[in-house]
Amino acid sequence: MGEAEKVFDRFERESLASTDWRDKEGIAKVATGPLLAEQQAGYDRRRVSDKRVNAARFTRLVFMIPAERDQPGYPRSFAVFGKPDGRDNDPQSGVHYFVQEGPGGEWKAALASWVAAGPGFDPSGFPNASPYQPVEVKVRPTPLSAVRRDLSGAVVLSPTATADRQVCERYAEYLGTAPADGGPKGDWFAPGELTSGTVEHFKPRKSEEGTVASGYDYATSGPELPVLRLENGKALVACSLVQNERTVAAKASAYIRLGKGDPVDVLLGGKQAKWSRVDVKRSMTVLIEVPGGGGGAAEVVGCNCRDPQLLSAEGDPFE
Repeated sequence: MGEAEKVFDRFERESLASTDWRDKEGIAKVATGPLLAEQQAGYDRRRVSDKRVNAARFTRLVFMIPAERDQPGYPRSFAVFGKPDGRDNDPQSGVHYFVQEGPGGEWKAALASWVAAGPGFDPSGFPNASPYQPVEVKVRPTPLSAVRRDLSGAVVLSPTATADRQVCERYAEYLGTAPADGGPKGDWFAPGELTSGTVEHFKPRKSEEGTVASGYDYATSGPELPVLRLENGKALVACSLVQNERTVAAKASAYIRLGKGDPVDVLLGGKQAKWSRVDVKRSMTVLIEVPGGGGGAAEVVGCNCRDPQLLSAEGDPFE
């Protein structure tokens, strides 16, 4: 078993054990950045609600390891694609990105998402399979192109990685552009459920009586991860965003009350109390296919944009 396989095996074993016991210290041994924040917030929420969630296992792993010459310093990174255990012929693949911060440091998973097919998997092999439904993540139906490899078998990184990663900032700005302000940024992204549809889904809104209003803003977060060069000449960029939602009572007599079992209400104490303001942070993990040569619209290929992971909530009690 190579080093990368040992890293993934350790992550999976610790992740399964930590999820069973909601062990925040345990998951911190093998996860970092946005993924760690998501996992620990989930453990807190489940500890209050006593809801049990099983961690996914993966098989048929395909490792995307860059050559050392392409990562001469630190942090170093690699990616792993795999099928959900027991669903080998499923058209969707999980993807995990791992980082090592310094010499001798532990490799930890920083981001996880899903794509259609995935590099190393022939999409024609499962045309009629019933798709696995990963929690909270939607994928573009069109399979992802294969990742380019050099003669040694190492994956090829994008030579324009710095410019490619700017798509993360653009996506954050794109989502934060309300339709009332002129709509999404034109030709930055191909229209669809995970782009223009997400902008519409999270547009600022008011209650019918005009007493409660919600709005959103977005910011990039997390480490810079390897930008993989695809065989179709495009690049695969992994982005982490934080969504900030603020809901306020617009009138002195108005208040906010969340429903029983609402995850935000659980984080606020689970008492269905009245609030004059509620601020919520959520985590978005986005995989974006960026066109080569700087031309054309980028496409989101996998994202939990429509149902981002809840991180935290705070509010002002109604008085």
